[in-house]
Amino acid sequence: MFPLNQSQAYCARLFLDDYKACRNHFREIIRTKKQLESRHEIFSNSVNNLDYDCDAFYLGKQDARKVMVFISGTHGIEGFCGSAIQRYLLTEIFPTLESNDDCAFLFIHALNPWGMANYRRCDELGIDLNRNFIDFNLVPELPDGFSEVHDILLMEDEAERQSELNRLLTFCGQTRFDEVLSGGQYDFDYLPFFGGKEKSFPRKIIEEVIKLFSLDEKELIVIDLHTGLGPWSFGELISDHPAQSSGNDYAKSIFGHAVSVTEEGESFSVCKHGLLDYAWHPFMESKGCFLTLEFGTLGTSSLFQTLIKENLIWRSSCKQVESSESLEKRKAMMLKHFFPKDLLWQQSVLFRAEQIFYQSLEYLNE
Repeated sequence: MFPLNQSQAYCARLFLDDYKACRNHFREIIRTKKQLESRHEIFSNSVNNLDYDCDAFYLGKQDARKVMVFISGTHGIEGFCGSAIQRYLLTEIFPTLESNDDCAFLFIHALNPWGMANYRRCDELGIDLNRNFIDFNLVPELPDGFSEVHDILLMEDEAERQSELNRLLTFCGQTRFDEVLSGGQYDFDYLPFFGGKEKSFPRKIIEEVIKLFSLDEKELIVIDLHTGLGPWSFGELISDHPAQSSGNDYAKSIFGHAVSVTEEGESFSVCKHGLLDYAWHPFMESKGCFLTLEFGTLGTSSLFQTLIKENLIWRSSCKQVESSESLEKRKAMMLKHFFPKDLLWQQSVLFRAEQIFYQSLEYLNE
């Protein structure tokens, strides 16, 4: 179990805030597993002559009937926490596990590598991957009232912008406000929560990974690792399976009342378009579940303020090569909200992740 008495230095070795350092440590760890049956796939995306890599590491027999999947970096900046969890599990937990021919494990490390490397939530095209999984022949329309939101998001004056957002929040209520602002839009690539005009590079990775490992034929528990929404250090298990679906029943048979279903209004999250979950739901109709493990930080208001302000800084800087001053300003702002340098927060994250892992494994082994 997670050693709560470990020093800050122990957590510091895991909670790295540099994409290359996380990637190198992940690859160093998986090289030690080569004596075990495994498979390592690398997906590279070249942007401005720089390569950004996503690693998919499968540990176990290829014909295993059950697979547990851990995904980090769906939202780039949130990948630092997800990477720490993946490297912790591979280092501290897997050496203690007995071999199991019927259950395998898949670690998708830095699904959105460009976003992680550049301290952004979106990819290099401004696409929020967790709004990109739609049928682009049936693009959702803008929600009512979004034209007003559009104008507010472009206000340079922070005090005026926040005042207008507060007015809108009072008028709409928290749930409707969250849905309009963050539910996903497909018209404005210069605003947050943009779902794209076509399939993103990370979406293509997911589709390829599913084919490579025949995941559509397996019994799956998929855990997508996120940060930034909800109360400080609380690890919420969010289900975006339809209400009353077998996916929710399956999840609750493992985690009980810890599962929060968005369609039933149980979660700090709201219903959204184009979630990564939707790529996996079709082959979870009888068995399996996709859950988001979301670790809270500074609250919803801070989340929106941070993303809006960071987006304005990025828009201003991307007219030219980003200055080191602009980069450091964005980096500090994003890390403060999505990757707190707080020992108790880090310990809570590892403890909760380990708890979820063992609950999942126990269920799959029954």
